[in-house]
Amino acid sequence: MSSSNDIVTLNVGGQIYTTTRATLTRYPNSRLGATFSVGQGAPRGSGGASRPFGGAPRPVMNVSMLNRSPSLDVLRDEQGRFFIDRDGVAFRHVLNFLRLGRLVLAEGFKELDLLEEEASFYRIQPLLDALREMARDKDQDDDEHNAYGYDPWDYTMYQPRKAPAVQGYPDRIVYLNVGGHFYTTTIGTLARYPDSKLGKEFRDEVRQNTYDTYDCLPVLWDDRGRFFIDRDGMVFRHVLNFLRLGELVVPDGFRELRLLEKEAEFYKIKGLIRAVRVTMGKDPGGDEHNAYGYDPWSIADSVVSLNVGGHIYTTARSTLTRYPDSMLGAMFGGDLRTLQDDQGRYFIDRNGRLFEHVLNFLRTSQLVLPEDFKELPLLEMEADFYQIKPLIEALKS
Repeated sequence: MSSSNDIVTLNVGGQIYTTTRATLTRYPNSRLGATFSVGQGAPRGSGGASRPFGGAPRPVMNVSMLNRSPSLDVLRDEQGRFFIDRDGVAFRHVLNFLRLGRLVLAEGFKELDLLEEEASFYRIQPLLDALREMARDKDQDDDEHNAYGYDPWDYTMYQPRKAPAVQGYPDRIVYLNVGGHFYTTTIGTLARYPDSKLGKEFRDEVRQNTYDTYDCLPVLWDDRGRFFIDRDGMVFRHVLNFLRLGELVVPDGFRELRLLEKEAEFYKIKGLIRAVRVTMGKDPGGDEHNAYGYDPWSIADSVVSLNVGGHIYTTARSTLTRYPDSMLGAMFGGDLRTLQDDQGRYFIDRNGRLFEHVLNFLRTSQLVLPEDFKELPLLEMEADFYQIKPLIEALKS
């Protein structure tokens, strides 16, 4: 029998949290309160996990509405944790508010807009009030309707828009490994834009022809069975949030819009491409197809895990061998001996932080750095070490 002292483990967009039922139900009129309240048919601690991809799904537990707030459709991940397909990083602040009863954010916190979106989704009115008071102090608009013209209280707006062509189970949980960063979401979210690469990949009728379809992603899996995408994992957070929200919400002072634009172009998410370009003050039109000049999935591939100076990266062998004359091309083309750490990852004794930019160049063939990047001389040394001539030339120009 459930009680308010039950321990509850949550998987929110791939981030794991452990709390109590009492904390989650602190505001009974919220969606979390409606979902986890005792005696209202709330989810219990037992139950099976939804399968990551393929096979019959576990039933979705539709919990009855409490007062004015509809409850969440509760799915279970493969570990039996309650899964919510929202931003996992922002949920930390939602949960802290439930624990403390007041809003405490780090100095210089830059994601008020995203946190307000999450508070609206969960319908935690005291948190919304606190955020809007903070926003007023910063002379931000506290109107309940956002600039995109919809009501954040409209429950249907937050349901993943299911593509008409999606066959099967839009609420199936999917586990992603994007460049070594792990995310958990649903097929319905990934297929929200049917014409995008993600939309086409997660529509059952085209998965059978993945390798014959240029617009689809390849079927690669990491050693834990997660679907692997060899792209920038940190920036993918904003891609996934766009799929969840239907709008672009980035931190104040966000300095990687150019990289986000390139990722949006790669995934062919037209709405995100337009939103990023408008934010950058650019013409939202133009070519929305991959302009990288090569198809990174044109050959048989494998997933590679790297340990670069203690920083862990996951990529594809074809990415590392993109420039065969480089040191990485020789290492992963079989011409040079490689070292491995105690986890079996390939080890390179170089600067691990800067390797992020080296790897992004290999993925996109373009040098995209943050606006305030201050380590060009060091990055030049890394490019020279790896003998990636196009990167060396880009840094000199």
